[in-house]
Amino acid sequence: MTDRVRLFLREHAIFIGLVGAYFAGAAIYLAAIGHWDRWVILPAYPLWTIAVLTFSAGRLLAARLARHGASALWRPEAILGALLVIAVIVPFQTTFSSVKRTIDDVRGFPWDPFLAELDRLVHGGRHPWEWLYWVAKDQWLTFWLDRLYLWWFPLVTLFLFWAAWTPMRRLRQRALISTVLVWGVCGNLLAFAFASAGPCYYHQVAPERPDPYERLLATLDLHARSGEYVQARVLQRTLWNAAIESPLEPFRGISAMPSVHVAMAVLIALVGWARSRPAGVLLAVYAVVTQVGSVVLGWHYAVDGYAGAAMAFAIWWVSGRLAAFSTPA
Repeated sequence: MTDRVRLFLREHAIFIGLVGAYFAGAAIYLAAIGHWDRWVILPAYPLWTIAVLTFSAGRLLAARLARHGASALWRPEAILGALLVIAVIVPFQTTFSSVKRTIDDVRGFPWDPFLAELDRLVHGGRHPWEWLYWVAKDQWLTFWLDRLYLWWFPLVTLFLFWAAWTPMRRLRQRALISTVLVWGVCGNLLAFAFASAGPCYYHQVAPERPDPYERLLATLDLHARSGEYVQARVLQRTLWNAAIESPLEPFRGISAMPSVHVAMAVLIALVGWARSRPAGVLLAVYAVVTQVGSVVLGWHYAVDGYAGAAMAFAIWWVSGRLAAFSTPA
């Protein structure tokens, strides 16, 4: 075994171990609940493949043309590390979705009434959306908040591209370890423990109770009828119909607590701050916007976001110790 291979395995050992443990845990869980048929594990998405190949080629070409840093990015272990990350992302995400889709069948959504009441108590006896209703009733603000919330998906994609190719080895490992833990711990384990659907589905999961979010959702729907297209409401209905029909497709499944949207936004801000303060400030602002959007658009209880942010900070601290152990600065 060459020194380069030893270095590669040592540097990626924790990441590989966590990913392997995640797949093993998902297999055991799905077997235990008798839902092997729900496990959809795909190697790649067509658009993802095109995007990642284009980005990777551009990154390598830019490094080759640059006067400095080309040798670091063109090392065999660096390219192998990038290929490892690229190869893992889609199988990991599809397995994550497979596990997430089972929550309703196994647990239902018993936590929504508790979380809604906790939200009200934490925010001075009013639901958080009521404090932010001035935003929700403004069509222009709602339009942009809706679009900014959707920017989370390309942001996470770019973050993963960066994590695959950055030569900042310790920060890279810290980011990768944190990402696996956020999705595995927050998105599956805690989502299962605190099974909840979110404010936009409160009427469906707690039909015997008064719906405290009826006015908010009616306002969002009114924007759509008056010409301001609210993508959140379209996606919410699509996800609910998919949950009823149980299609075996990626990016399906419903869960609210804790918010992976907020957790990943905070994590990316922490990585950005470690990279440069201006990037950290900009990404922190986006994390706040994501938290506000999750409430105004009816996706989450505010406490979902608080829990997601707290978990992101805790995971960032843990991943820092793990990355320092496995990776030189």
